[in-house]
Amino acid sequence: MSKCQTCQHYTYRAGVAPSLARLIGKEMPSVPTCSCDYSGVSWIRRSAEVKKPRGIKCDYKLKEMYCCDCGKLLKRHSDALLVLSSELYECKKCGNKAGDSQ
Repeated sequence: MSKCQTCQHYTYRAGVAPSLARLIGKEMPSVPTCSCDYSGVSWIRRSAEVKKPRGIKCDYKLKEMYCCDCGKLLKRHSDALLVLSSELYECKKCGNKAGDSQ
């Protein structure tokens, strides 16, 4: 689990077709794109794991997110098994329980 996904400065856009962006009237990336609002840097997301470019300024601040299953508040980035959105995540405790029962 990368810290970027649980940081207040991190945003992710899945990417839309240029024709749809023109229709909406908003400039949007055409490929999956990660952004750091603190450093003002964006980079293409090539896999599910967020890999931040080396050397960009970082001011990591934990985002307030709640587990989608148990409602637990994220206390540190290592609590998250999977980040679902900017408000929701799946915690390791719930994820491990689900994995053990199968």
